[in-house]
Amino acid sequence: MFEDLFNRTGLSMERLHTLIQLAEEGSLIRAAKGDAGLQSRFSHQLKDLSTFFGVALTDRVGKTIRLTEPGERLVKLVREHFQSLTQFMNDAKGHALSFRLGSADSLQQWLVVPSVARLRRPGVSVRFALESLRPEEIVARLQDQRLEFGLVPSSVELRGLKTRVICRVSHIIVVPYRISNRRGILSLRQALLECPHASTTAMSPVRRSIDQIAEKLGQRYLPQLECASEGQVAAAVRTGLFAAVLPQWAWESHTPLEHFIYDGAELEQLNQKLVLTWHPRFLETRGHAGEEVRDSLCSTLEELATTSSGFDKN
Repeated sequence: MFEDLFNRTGLSMERLHTLIQLAEEGSLIRAAKGDAGLQSRFSHQLKDLSTFFGVALTDRVGKTIRLTEPGERLVKLVREHFQSLTQFMNDAKGHALSFRLGSADSLQQWLVVPSVARLRRPGVSVRFALESLRPEEIVARLQDQRLEFGLVPSSVELRGLKTRVICRVSHIIVVPYRISNRRGILSLRQALLECPHASTTAMSPVRRSIDQIAEKLGQRYLPQLECASEGQVAAAVRTGLFAAVLPQWAWESHTPLEHFIYDGAELEQLNQKLVLTWHPRFLETRGHAGEEVRDSLCSTLEELATTSSGFDKN
């Protein structure tokens, strides 16, 4: 039945693993950890694979070797194969189910870690590995099946992935009194444009919406501090020297810092749904056990979100 795979040499688990390492590291130098001898061996293994399949799996771009389109296709097949073998081995040995979940670092702190903790029950053996990533990175890793689950805004392109809405995220503007000219109620213009702001990068959907709000007010939104996460932005606000637009869940209202919160209707366009997402093929390899973990994770995330401040029912 599989004679064509075994009548020729050049195919092996080790060579396929080298292909995976190239895909994940982006270059043979990084895959070989700088070892010139190992890099040469990897190069020969990839050539053997290309010869075996009769198609170029890699291409040289300058000094770097990249995967071709057939190489990318083979990587996806090999990942699924290796994941199925790993799952079989863990099942045979009675090892705990293991899942990788990607989300923003701040979401992990406020929502993911508490939810995973609630999944721990007597007789239920499940392991999670959490990865702090941008939404676009999470989607790419889900599509390549390098993650089992992702928690991302619904505004991200989720082509080919399955989703379940967890909650809706509302936004507010937090202004420390120390940097405001007045201690009473502030207008949107005063809260957003007339004091120094900290913000996430301009690439995020929320940041782009903030820019649009500022444009409607006739000015540009120019934060004095750009951060990698909402957690860093909240830390900047707690210094008392920066205002910020934050997801409501990212701000602890019971703080000694004297501050004003703007939550007017103009911020509605910033609100977005948060979804748990996964690749449909993942459940094919994990079966009923994977479905149970997915459903339990969804339920726990939804329950925690609806009982925590800053999250709304979907």
